[in-house]
Amino acid sequence: MHIALPTAAESPSAALGQVPIAAWVALLVALVLAGRALQLWLATRGAAGQPDTAPLLLELHRLLRDHAAAHHGRLPSALDELARPELTRFAYRPIVHDRVDEKVLIAHDAEPTRLLIEFPSARPARHVLFWSGRVRLVTQSAFEKLIEADDLFRARIGLDAV
Repeated sequence: MHIALPTAAESPSAALGQVPIAAWVALLVALVLAGRALQLWLATRGAAGQPDTAPLLLELHRLLRDHAAAHHGRLPSALDELARPELTRFAYRPIVHDRVDEKVLIAHDAEPTRLLIEFPSARPARHVLFWSGRVRLVTQSAFEKLIEADDLFRARIGLDAV
């Protein structure tokens, strides 16, 4: 395919008429996608006004490990026992002792605190903390599945479901 450049005698609008329709469609699609990406980016920036809870979850993991070390491997039955008021933003999924599989979910944001982009939309998300110390940001739908899987996993290894 050859695109002819306009000569001095031709008008610029004549050159635009020679551009194939597929190029115009591709340009329009690219503009729509770029607009949607910008819209999502701006939406997630607005949701980022809340403080990031991941560092506090890591601190919670350290506190739980320290508590277990000081109490012969026993963990608190509630976060109130740690006497840290900033931990009230988390939901705790207690475990009896520190000798459990590292894949057990032990805490998470009590409610969604972030927006996670899953193009073409932004979904509510929350942080979760595993006994290994890993903190992950997951969408609300993935979180619900994760809770179900964690309850099944807890039952399989002999822990009470929460």
